[in-house]
Formats: sequence, structure tokens, C-alpha cells
Amino acid sequence: MKNSQNLMDFSFLENNLLTVIVLGRGNKDLLDSFGEISYSLIELEKYKNNIKLDSIWKMFIYSDEMLSPELREALPIFLNLKLPFDFYSLFRRSKPRNGVITHSLSPRIFRSQIKLKSDSVYPEQIKGLRGEQILNGFVLEQN
Repeated sequence: MKNSQNLMDFSFLENNLLTVIVLGRGNKDLLDSFGEISYSLIELEKYKNNIKLDSIWKMFIYSDEMLSPELREALPIFLNLKLPFDFYSLFRRSKPRNGVITHSLSPRIFRSQIKLKSDSVYPEQIKGLRGEQILNGFVLEQN
């Protein structure tokens, strides 16, 4: 690559609001869970940081996940409001294991210019960034 920062350049993608980055191969249930949300799609077998995009937001989701209907309805509202946030955290609900459903909260949606750590989907510098939790719905674990 000619870029000295070794960025993966996906700036040719058409959608300028949201790029969904699927870690693994996106399946029909995952892609269908986005409904009418307009997005560009990147599928990566392995996480890579510093992906260059022209979209305003980038969202990371794993191939065994999908959006709940409530989250699908809320996402376009949050992303289009032009609120002063740098990232959004989403709740993830797992399938029951031994009769217990677990919930976790983690940042999943970032402004595209936010640099992430090389080994995780987490900002290099979270101090000084403004984040918000989207409480409408969940990222759901698929079967």
C-alpha cells in the first residue's frame, strides 16, 4: 500500500453515514437485521484497526450477532441527530446458558476518525471522547 500508516482504504464506499464492519462473514440473519438502514458493508475475517473510511460512523458487529428490532429502529435516529458524541455503546444480550441470560455493554459505533487499539475494538484514547449508551434494544447473539 502506498499509505505510510498502513491503512486499509475503504473510502470508495458510497454510503456516507454508516459503514458496518462485520468481523467474520455476514450471514443472512445478520444482514437482514439492519432492515432499511442504509449502510456500506465490510467483512473482515480478522480485526484490523485504522480502517480508512469516508462514512461518518463505523460500527463493529460479529458474524454471530444481529440487531434487535428496537435497536434497528433507534440507530438511524441516533446517527442522524448530529449529537456531539464520538462513540455509542450498545448492550449485547446472549442466548441463555444454564438458564441465565447475560448482558454486556461495550462501545460498538465510532466516528470514523476515532483511532482504535491494534488488538481490540476500543479507542486508543478514550479520555476526552464523548460517549453515549443506546438503551433502545440489543445486539443479539444468534443461534
